[in-house]
Amino acid sequence: MTLWGFLASFKVTCNKCLHVRFFMPQTFGKYPNTAFDTRRCEYNFYVMSYDFAEKGGNMKLYSYIVTHDTGFSPNPYWGYCTLACCKPIIRRNANIGDWMVGISTKSKGHRLIYAMEVNEILPFEQYHKDPRFKDKIPDFKNPNKLYRFGDNIYKPLPNGEFKQLPSMHSSGALENSITKQTDLNGKNVLVSTNFWYFGSEAIALPNQFHDLIAGRGYKCRFQQELVKEFLSLLQLTPKPKSILLPPTKAFCFRL
Repeated sequence: MTLWGFLASFKVTCNKCLHVRFFMPQTFGKYPNTAFDTRRCEYNFYVMSYDFAEKGGNMKLYSYIVTHDTGFSPNPYWGYCTLACCKPIIRRNANIGDWMVGISTKSKGHRLIYAMEVNEILPFEQYHKDPRFKDKIPDFKNPNKLYRFGDNIYKPLPNGEFKQLPSMHSSGALENSITKQTDLNGKNVLVSTNFWYFGSEAIALPNQFHDLIAGRGYKCRFQQELVKEFLSLLQLTPKPKSILLPPTKAFCFRL
């Protein structure tokens, strides 16, 4: 049984705790994460649920298919998961506290590649100049391959325009006008320090979350209970100890 299948097996109904989604046995101990509403129910189980009141009732979850998990979009390296390229509509409309969920293609089993909470929203100029993200500027001369996946690729110019740096979205040393227009139409870069990136170890989605699977574009209209259940289970899922490279890679880098 997968970890998610195991955790989901503790989802039961309690007559006194109808709003609660998960009951963890006492032997698991209390979880200190303040994102949880942690109490005891009459069955002597700890009650674990994602606290929507704390996060805000207007929070949205955006899900979409990651057609190419290359480590570029999203870019989960150097302590931040960032979405700076692709998905312009999502990046224009997302707010702090929203969640991004990337799911693999049908041919790869519709598995969970990553999930991130939006903690910051930056314009491209600020993102490029922020020293926290200097390692996300692509450097193809660096022997560490992680530097090739950088998404900090739009250098502001004095005239207010942007130069697209050599990257996974450029045409070699030349700019790619199509990807440039798409990326810049998103206006913003989404930044997260609260994220799960599974990469080449993408995990299977339990059946109850198949409604998260999007077709073309993205999905953001879900029943609140579905979102609450998904995020509650996600919070119980250990984060990978290393950031794994995309499925096409056979190794990982430990940061």
